[in-house]
Amino acid sequence: MQLSEVITYVQRLFGDENEIQIQVDDIITWADEGQKEIARQTECLQKEAVFDYNPVGFTGFQLPLDFISAKRVTYEGLPLRQTIITDLDNIGIEVDNSDATGISPTMYYFWGNKISIFPEPRLASVQKFKLFYVALPPQLNQISDALTIPSNMHNDVRRFVLMRARELNEDSNEVSRIEQQLSARMADSKYEMWNPSSNTYPSVRPYD
Repeated sequence: MQLSEVITYVQRLFGDENEIQIQVDDIITWADEGQKEIARQTECLQKEAVFDYNPVGFTGFQLPLDFISAKRVTYEGLPLRQTIITDLDNIGIEVDNSDATGISPTMYYFWGNKISIFPEPRLASVQKFKLFYVALPPQLNQISDALTIPSNMHNDVRRFVLMRARELNEDSNEVSRIEQQLSARMADSKYEMWNPSSNTYPSVRPYD
């Protein structure tokens, strides 16, 4: 769905094609906000990031700009277990200093917009660390942009924009109704996203 379709829908619904009450820039901002919120709640966009490692001056791998949350981290294809930085002092790992090949990490943790590993290998490596993560959609900036979340969620973006427009119109009852329906739809979408075996046939959910 193109952003222009969302704009046309809201303008026609409010009879405001001349932007008397609702500006096009407002709709673009709301659509971008809505698409990102849907991505956060449903975890519908997944990506992978691969990192090179150098032990010299290592302070962690910089998280991708579109990062929301991690689903899996691997080293040489083996999964790493998540921990937190404050628990590292309580983790005892024996290291054989005579081992010239170094050691392999078994855990990862987040600190300062970076993902770090423990214990840290002695040797550099190329593309052995992989992060599987939930991502934000690209920013919506102009009318010609297209929605990038799955197509079955596009109507939810329109619903989100409509909710923001109703807020501007101080229609609290309608805002509450739309918000409740949108929350339920996002919960359904997340379940369908992470439980594909439950959907033998595509589900068709009405917009209204």
